[in-house]
Amino acid sequence: MKINYFIYYLLIFVFLSSCGYQRIYQSTQLNYNISKIEFKSTQKINKSIERIVKNLNNDIDGKQIKMVVNSQKNKTIITKDKKGDPNLFSLSINVEIQLFEEEKLISKKVFIKENKYSNDDNKFNLNIYEQNLEKNLNEKIIEKIFRYLSQIKL
Repeated sequence: MKINYFIYYLLIFVFLSSCGYQRIYQSTQLNYNISKIEFKSTQKINKSIERIVKNLNNDIDGKQIKMVVNSQKNKTIITKDKKGDPNLFSLSINVEIQLFEEEKLISKKVFIKENKYSNDDNKFNLNIYEQNLEKNLNEKIIEKIFRYLSQIKL
């Protein structure tokens, strides 16, 4: 009976170790170093972007890049009822990233994520839902930014 469990766990280990799993935020080798980050707004997503850049940065003697980040959060009313109260909202987060080498623009990319949600009579629950929604949208944008920065070749 113990031999069957041993063989079972051995097979699971062999299949899982050869499936090509890699961590999402694993540090990769870049041929450039982001030496300065400038934020043009004060959004929650900026701290996450800074953390990702620190994970990606290698202290190499390659190109020194300056990164300028402009992020915006927009909450708009899509529909209203007959009384004029909002029924449907839209929350969008826009992040524009510009990469400069010696004051010369070398790359520019805009990341946009949007989600629509309905109104709730309980404003406390609506506020908590909006915060969770913003957190989820931020995580999705951070994943896209990470992929963009790790794939770009300068």
